[in-house]
Amino acid sequence: MNVKEKLRNYLRRFPIIGDYIKCSLAGISFVSPITFFKVSVLKRAKHYYPAVKNCILQHPRQLVIGKNSIVLREGGYIQAEGGIFIGNYVRIANFCTLMSTNHDIFDHRKKHAKPIIIHDYCWIGTRSIILAGVELGPKTVVGAGAVVTKSFPDGYCVIAGNPAKIIKTIEKEKVILPHSEYEYYGCLSSDQFKKYYKKFIDYDLEIS
Repeated sequence: MNVKEKLRNYLRRFPIIGDYIKCSLAGISFVSPITFFKVSVLKRAKHYYPAVKNCILQHPRQLVIGKNSIVLREGGYIQAEGGIFIGNYVRIANFCTLMSTNHDIFDHRKKHAKPIIIHDYCWIGTRSIILAGVELGPKTVVGAGAVVTKSFPDGYCVIAGNPAKIIKTIEKEKVILPHSEYEYYGCLSSDQFKKYYKKFIDYDLEIS
Protein backbone atom coordinates (compact mmCIF):
# COMPACT_ATOMS: atom_id res chain seq x y z
CA MET A 1 0.00 0.00 0.00
CA ASN A 2 1.50 3.33 -1.08
CA VAL A 3 1.45 6.61 0.86
CA LYS A 4 -1.54 7.96 -1.07
CA GLU A 5 -3.65 4.90 -0.28
CA LYS A 6 -2.63 4.99 3.39
CA LEU A 7 -3.63 8.66 3.64
CA ARG A 8 -6.94 8.00 1.90
CA ASN A 9 -7.75 5.12 4.23
CA TYR A 10 -6.93 7.30 7.23
CA LEU A 11 -9.10 10.21 6.04
CA ARG A 12 -12.05 7.89 5.35
CA ARG A 13 -12.48 7.62 9.13
CA PHE A 14 -13.75 11.20 9.30
CA PRO A 15 -17.48 11.72 8.54
CA ILE A 16 -17.66 14.36 5.78
CA ILE A 17 -14.18 13.81 4.34
CA GLY A 18 -14.71 10.05 4.36
CA ASP A 19 -18.06 10.41 2.59
CA TYR A 20 -16.45 12.58 -0.10
CA ILE A 21 -13.74 9.98 -0.69
CA LYS A 22 -16.33 7.21 -0.95
CA CYS A 23 -18.32 9.28 -3.44
CA SER A 24 -15.23 9.70 -5.59
CA LEU A 25 -14.36 6.00 -5.32
CA ALA A 26 -17.91 5.15 -6.43
CA GLY A 27 -17.07 6.49 -9.88
CA ILE A 28 -18.98 9.77 -9.72
CA SER A 29 -17.11 12.08 -12.07
CA PHE A 30 -15.94 15.67 -11.61
CA VAL A 31 -17.36 16.12 -8.11
CA SER A 32 -15.66 18.96 -6.25
CA PRO A 33 -15.46 19.16 -2.44
CA ILE A 34 -17.57 22.34 -2.51
CA THR A 35 -20.32 20.73 -4.60
CA PHE A 36 -20.29 17.65 -2.40
CA PHE A 37 -20.61 19.76 0.75
CA LYS A 38 -23.48 21.85 -0.68
CA VAL A 39 -25.44 18.76 -1.70
CA SER A 40 -24.74 16.12 0.92
CA VAL A 41 -24.35 18.36 3.96
CA LEU A 42 -26.33 21.56 3.30
CA LYS A 43 -28.93 20.05 0.90
CA ARG A 44 -29.06 23.43 -0.83
CA ALA A 45 -27.81 22.66 -4.32
CA LYS A 46 -30.07 22.81 -7.40
CA HIS A 47 -29.51 19.13 -8.17
CA TYR A 48 -27.81 16.22 -6.47
CA TYR A 49 -25.49 15.19 -9.33
CA PRO A 50 -22.30 17.15 -10.09
CA ALA A 51 -22.19 18.73 -13.53
CA VAL A 52 -19.45 20.37 -15.55
CA LYS A 53 -19.89 24.09 -16.21
CA ASN A 54 -20.73 23.79 -19.90
CA CYS A 55 -23.37 21.08 -19.45
CA ILE A 56 -26.85 22.59 -19.85
CA LEU A 57 -29.53 21.10 -17.62
CA GLN A 58 -33.09 22.38 -17.87
CA HIS A 59 -35.80 21.41 -15.37
CA PRO A 60 -33.41 19.55 -13.01
CA ARG A 61 -36.22 18.52 -10.65
CA GLN A 62 -37.70 16.39 -13.43
CA LEU A 63 -34.47 14.40 -13.77
CA VAL A 64 -34.04 11.19 -11.76
CA ILE A 65 -30.63 9.47 -11.86
CA GLY A 66 -29.75 6.14 -10.28
CA LYS A 67 -26.69 4.90 -8.44
CA ASN A 68 -23.15 5.37 -9.73
CA SER A 69 -24.16 6.83 -13.09
CA ILE A 70 -22.21 9.39 -15.11
CA VAL A 71 -24.59 11.79 -16.86
CA LEU A 72 -23.99 15.57 -16.75
CA ARG A 73 -20.80 15.70 -18.76
CA GLU A 74 -18.89 18.04 -21.07
CA GLY A 75 -21.10 19.71 -23.68
CA GLY A 76 -24.24 17.84 -22.66
CA TYR A 77 -27.76 19.20 -23.11
CA ILE A 78 -30.39 17.62 -20.85
CA GLN A 79 -33.91 18.99 -21.25
CA ALA A 80 -36.00 17.16 -18.66
CA GLU A 81 -39.29 19.06 -18.83
CA GLY A 82 -41.20 15.89 -19.76
CA GLY A 83 -39.32 13.74 -17.28
CA ILE A 84 -36.09 11.80 -17.68
CA PHE A 85 -35.42 8.63 -15.69
CA ILE A 86 -31.91 7.19 -15.75
CA GLY A 87 -31.03 3.92 -14.02
CA ASN A 88 -27.96 2.61 -12.24
CA TYR A 89 -24.44 2.42 -13.70
CA VAL A 90 -25.43 4.36 -16.82
CA ARG A 91 -22.65 6.07 -18.78
CA ILE A 92 -23.49 9.06 -20.98
CA ALA A 93 -20.55 10.42 -22.96
CA ASN A 94 -19.64 14.02 -23.77
CA PHE A 95 -21.79 16.22 -26.04
CA CYS A 96 -24.97 14.13 -25.81
CA THR A 97 -28.50 15.54 -26.01
CA LEU A 98 -31.62 14.25 -24.25
CA MET A 99 -34.86 16.11 -24.99
CA SER A 100 -38.09 15.01 -23.31
CA THR A 101 -40.39 17.44 -25.14
CA ASN A 102 -41.05 18.18 -28.81
CA HIS A 103 -42.71 21.20 -30.40
CA ASP A 104 -46.01 20.70 -32.18
CA ILE A 105 -45.46 20.60 -35.96
CA PHE A 106 -48.56 22.78 -36.54
CA ASP A 107 -48.05 25.25 -33.70
CA HIS A 108 -44.50 25.69 -32.42
CA ARG A 109 -45.79 27.44 -29.32
CA LYS A 110 -47.13 24.10 -28.08
CA LYS A 111 -45.01 21.32 -26.63
CA HIS A 112 -45.64 17.59 -26.36
CA ALA A 113 -43.96 16.04 -23.33
CA LYS A 114 -43.02 12.36 -23.16
CA PRO A 115 -40.58 10.92 -20.63
CA ILE A 116 -37.26 9.38 -21.58
CA ILE A 117 -36.42 6.17 -19.72
CA ILE A 118 -32.89 4.76 -19.76
CA HIS A 119 -32.53 1.52 -17.82
CA ASP A 120 -29.54 0.15 -15.92
CA TYR A 121 -26.08 -0.37 -17.46
CA CYS A 122 -26.73 1.60 -20.67
CA TRP A 123 -23.86 3.30 -22.46
CA ILE A 124 -24.66 6.34 -24.60
CA GLY A 125 -21.93 7.23 -27.10
CA THR A 126 -20.67 10.75 -27.73
CA ARG A 127 -22.84 13.24 -29.65
CA SER A 128 -25.89 10.95 -29.51
CA ILE A 129 -29.37 12.47 -29.46
CA ILE A 130 -32.24 10.81 -27.59
CA LEU A 131 -35.69 12.23 -28.21
CA ALA A 132 -38.91 12.38 -26.19
CA GLY A 133 -40.73 9.13 -25.48
CA VAL A 134 -37.72 6.86 -25.98
CA GLU A 135 -37.16 3.91 -23.64
CA LEU A 136 -33.86 2.03 -23.72
CA GLY A 137 -33.78 -1.37 -22.03
CA PRO A 138 -30.88 -2.52 -19.83
CA LYS A 139 -27.42 -2.78 -21.39
CA THR A 140 -28.31 -0.82 -24.52
CA VAL A 141 -25.24 0.63 -26.23
CA VAL A 142 -25.91 3.72 -28.35
CA GLY A 143 -23.29 4.32 -31.04
CA ALA A 144 -21.61 7.71 -31.36
CA GLY A 145 -23.70 10.24 -33.24
CA ALA A 146 -26.88 8.17 -33.22
CA VAL A 147 -30.29 9.82 -33.31
CA VAL A 148 -32.67 7.71 -31.24
CA THR A 149 -36.30 8.36 -32.19
CA LYS A 150 -37.94 5.12 -31.04
CA SER A 151 -37.71 2.74 -28.10
CA PHE A 152 -35.65 -0.42 -27.69
CA PRO A 153 -37.15 -1.68 -24.42
CA ASP A 154 -35.65 -5.19 -24.52
CA GLY A 155 -32.11 -3.86 -24.27
CA TYR A 156 -28.96 -5.96 -24.68
CA CYS A 157 -28.24 -4.50 -28.08
CA VAL A 158 -26.08 -2.00 -29.92
CA ILE A 159 -28.00 0.67 -31.83
CA ALA A 160 -26.58 3.24 -34.24
CA GLY A 161 -27.45 5.52 -37.13
CA ASN A 162 -30.07 8.15 -37.96
CA PRO A 163 -32.67 7.03 -37.13
CA ALA A 164 -31.05 4.50 -34.79
CA LYS A 165 -31.61 0.80 -35.42
CA ILE A 166 -30.20 -2.41 -33.96
CA ILE A 167 -26.87 -3.33 -35.51
CA LYS A 168 -25.86 -6.00 -33.00
CA THR A 169 -27.40 -8.02 -30.17
CA ILE A 170 -25.44 -8.53 -26.96
CA GLU A 171 -25.21 -12.03 -25.50
CA LYS A 172 -26.37 -11.78 -21.88
CA GLU A 173 -24.14 -14.59 -20.65
CA LYS A 174 -21.03 -12.67 -21.76
CA VAL A 175 -21.96 -9.42 -20.03
CA ILE A 176 -19.97 -8.39 -16.95
CA LEU A 177 -22.12 -5.98 -14.99
CA PRO A 178 -20.32 -3.17 -13.15
CA HIS A 179 -20.46 -2.95 -9.40
CA SER A 180 -19.00 -0.81 -6.65
CA GLU A 181 -18.41 -1.14 -2.95
CA TYR A 182 -19.93 2.32 -2.59
CA GLU A 183 -23.32 3.30 -3.97
CA TYR A 184 -23.93 6.99 -4.62
CA TYR A 185 -26.70 8.97 -6.26
CA GLY A 186 -24.39 11.73 -7.37
CA CYS A 187 -23.26 13.33 -4.12
CA LEU A 188 -25.78 11.44 -1.98
CA SER A 189 -25.24 7.97 -0.57
CA SER A 190 -28.11 5.47 -0.93
CA ASP A 191 -29.33 6.17 2.59
CA GLN A 192 -29.15 9.93 2.12
CA PHE A 193 -30.97 9.78 -1.19
CA LYS A 194 -33.91 7.83 0.19
CA LYS A 195 -34.16 10.41 2.95
CA TYR A 196 -33.60 13.63 1.00
CA TYR A 197 -34.41 13.06 -2.68
CA LYS A 198 -37.67 15.03 -2.50
CA LYS A 199 -35.55 18.13 -1.92
CA PHE A 200 -34.07 17.65 -5.38
CA ILE A 201 -36.73 15.98 -7.56
CA ASP A 202 -40.47 16.34 -8.09
CA TYR A 203 -41.28 12.68 -8.77
CA ASP A 204 -42.62 10.53 -5.97
CA LEU A 205 -40.88 7.29 -6.91
CA GLU A 206 -39.91 4.15 -5.04
CA ILE A 207 -36.13 4.15 -5.32
CA SER A 208 -34.48 0.73 -5.02
